[in-house]
Amino acid sequence: MRNSLIVFIHALIITPVLIGSYKSSWWALDLFSNFINFYIYLVALLILLSLIIKNIYLIFINCILLLVLSINFTYIEADTDLSNYSTPRTVRIFSLNVNMDNADYSIVENAVIHYKPDILVLLEYNKAWHYGLQRITSSYAYHHSIIRDDYFGIAIYSKYEIKEPLTEYHAGIDIPSVTAQILADKKIFKLRAVHLDWPIFKKNAEKRNSQLLKLAKSISEDKVASITIGDFNLTPWSYYFSKFLQQSKTKSCTGTSLKGTWPGLSRYIAIPIDHCFFSNKVRIKNFNTPDNTSSDHFPIIVDFIIE
Repeated sequence: MRNSLIVFIHALIITPVLIGSYKSSWWALDLFSNFINFYIYLVALLILLSLIIKNIYLIFINCILLLVLSINFTYIEADTDLSNYSTPRTVRIFSLNVNMDNADYSIVENAVIHYKPDILVLLEYNKAWHYGLQRITSSYAYHHSIIRDDYFGIAIYSKYEIKEPLTEYHAGIDIPSVTAQILADKKIFKLRAVHLDWPIFKKNAEKRNSQLLKLAKSISEDKVASITIGDFNLTPWSYYFSKFLQQSKTKSCTGTSLKGTWPGLSRYIAIPIDHCFFSNKVRIKNFNTPDNTSSDHFPIIVDFIIE
C-alpha cells in the first residue's frame, strides 16, 4: 500500500515537472517553465521517497530528471570582466518594485541611503510612494515619473542629467515604460525602466509578449549604449526570455547566479523576474539582489561602466 501511494505521488508530481521543463511559446507551458527551482525541490523529494521504498528504477529516473532540470536551471554567465578597463568610476542603479500596497517607506529610504545609487528606479509608483519617499528622492537633481493608481506607475530619479525623457506604450497597451538618455561622466547611455504585464492568463501573457517584442525591436535600433531594467514578469527559463535576448541583441546581468527577486518572502522560493539587460557598449561590474525592503520583490543593484 505504501509503495503504491509513493508511486502515485511520483506520477502526480512528475507530470507538472515534465511540463515545466519544456520550453514552449504556448502561454500555459511558458507559465509553467518559470518555476524550475520548485521542480528541483520536488524531484529531490521524489528521490527521498524512492530511497524509502528502495525502488532502483524510480531512483534512476528521478536522478536523470534532476540532472535535466539542473541543466535547464543553469543560465549563461553575464560579462562581468573589467580587467581590461582602468576606469574607476562606475554607475550604480537601484531598481525596486515597491509594491503599491506596501507602506513601509522608511525601510526603502534606509536601503537607498545604504546603497547610495546614482540612479533610482521605482515600480508600482503611486501618489503614496511619491510623498512617502520625498525625503530621499529630493536629493536627486533629475527625475521623470508616471504616477498611477494601478500597478504600473514608474519613476526614475538620477544624480546624472536626464535628457529627453520619454513615456512609451509598447504595442498599444496601456502599460507605460520610461526611456531616457543619461549623461554620466561625459558619456551618454539610454536607460529604459519597464514593468511588463503578468502572464497569469492567456490575454495577459499575449500582452506581455507583445510588449517584449516591441521593446526588443526598439533596443536593437539603439545607436548608444543601453541599459534596460525592471520587472519583466518572466524568468530566464522562459521561451520568451531567450527570444528577447536574441532580438534585442543584449545580454542579461542575471548570469549563472539566478538570484530570485519574487516573492520576497524567502530566497529559497524566489524566482528571478526582475532583470537588467545591457548592450555591447556596457560592462557590468556587479549585479546583486540585496535583502528585502518590505516589498514582495527583492531589489536589484547594478554597477556598470560605459565604454
